[in-house]
Amino acid sequence: MSVLLLAHRKAECQKKKKIFRKVGVLDKSGEPKLTHSWTVCVDGKQTTIAFSRDNMYVLVDGEQVQCTAYITDKGFDLDLKFNIQSNNVHIYSDVEGHKMTNYLFLNDELVETESRKM
Repeated sequence: MSVLLLAHRKAECQKKKKIFRKVGVLDKSGEPKLTHSWTVCVDGKQTTIAFSRDNMYVLVDGEQVQCTAYITDKGFDLDLKFNIQSNNVHIYSDVEGHKMTNYLFLNDELVETESRKM
């Protein structure tokens, strides 16, 4: 199933506008609000990947990483791509109505899916 979802996501990414920009902090505290975090094994080491949808921060073990963001024209679906050493990581965040679903892919394999109400 993850292969089909990934192939579908790759096709959709090619249709999206590619954006490079620095993202500012949105709240007064200077800390991003986390939408979701995952703990995964990367190269034999437990690694925490955290994601903030409101300002598009991605943190790996507490350090912000630079991502390539693909955003739909309406701004609802979000694809973030980055690397952890030689591993390709892809976070896909999908919003439909009041439901958000976040997917984490590591080396093109679906690691985890998480849904929440907004």
